[in-house]
Amino acid sequence: MWASDDFPGASNVPWQLLIRARQQDEVDAALASAVVHAVAQVGSREQVVNIARAAHAGLAAHEFAASASSEERLAAIDAAAIFDDYCGNGYHPPKPHQIDEVGDPAVVGVLNAARQLVLAGSENLQKSIGPALQV
Repeated sequence: MWASDDFPGASNVPWQLLIRARQQDEVDAALASAVVHAVAQVGSREQVVNIARAAHAGLAAHEFAASASSEERLAAIDAAAIFDDYCGNGYHPPKPHQIDEVGDPAVVGVLNAARQLVLAGSENLQKSIGPALQV
């Protein structure tokens, strides 16, 4: 039996959430989580805070009653796989202090990939986190 420390994919929580998501807000939350975690690896503190706040505000402001269709769920999983191929979820060493302040040039590619991932979410997710990804 796997322990939580050596479980394959334990560091990849957005995938686990996305696979189990049934409601549209659950799909959006998993996609937003993947975006925030990827940007946090290369973005400046200000970028990460802005994106995280936009994602939280957008998801908290709307309640979804509708279940996500199988097509929507499969599209989100497919988009997440493409995003994961680009951004990955491997070990990232702690960022130096300067990168916290100004960001890493790789953030441009991560933000482009994040925009594509957000398009797989609901219109609400696109409206809330989309503008924050235009940094």
